[in-house]
Amino acid sequence: MRRAFTLIELLVVVSIIALLIAILLPALGAARDSANRAVCSSNCRQVGTANTAWATDHDGSLVPAQPAIQGSGVITIWNAGHTDLPTFGRYRGEGILADHGYFDPQALYCPSNTFDVQYGSQSTQFQLAGGWFEDPNNLPAGMTSIETHYIYRSTIPTDEANTRRPATLEDPPDWAVYADFFANHVSGRGVDSHHQTGYNVLYLDGHVSFNQDRDRVLVEQIAGGASYHTDYAAIEQAWDWIDDGEFD
Repeated sequence: MRRAFTLIELLVVVSIIALLIAILLPALGAARDSANRAVCSSNCRQVGTANTAWATDHDGSLVPAQPAIQGSGVITIWNAGHTDLPTFGRYRGEGILADHGYFDPQALYCPSNTFDVQYGSQSTQFQLAGGWFEDPNNLPAGMTSIETHYIYRSTIPTDEANTRRPATLEDPPDWAVYADFFANHVSGRGVDSHHQTGYNVLYLDGHVSFNQDRDRVLVEQIAGGASYHTDYAAIEQAWDWIDDGEFD
């Protein structure tokens, strides 16, 4: 006849199971983050390939991003209120590429990003923003902009202080062009970190590298809070750190 477990034996079994879970969870989390990093890297590479194709079709000029004007956040790729680029309607940067069919717009969203702007849905916290919709002319009520999880460096030069680079394929191939190290943070709309230990960065020559930032320098030292996504000087400082190999 089977003997029933005693309370002590049950506690031992439960303790062993809890210990195994505690040991396995970090490994599972790391494996999941590694897989997400691979998807994110692929997203960056798709945008890089698309931008090169665009430049090939447009005399070597990369696709323009946001004009350097007040309130034009760097992660906004469609804005109902900005018509500064009549050639492209209200699209900006990689939004122009997606709109012209150069890549699948789902690549605009990192699987590790926890911000509530997601593909095909409206933000639950910032109602004016949301993810990519197939028809921006039929957005949810109150939604006036489409945002991405990535940041694109180039912009339309309106003055020297706010000009971000690069602008053409003739620029240095080792310039960082596009990355996942910026996003709207849920609590402060400042800089955020998608991944546990660093950032995927796309360079002008088309390669993507994962740059380590275990100390979260970009998050802790350059976080600009609510105005960060429009603070071009702080953003360019971070890009310069990447160019200098700060996180290699």
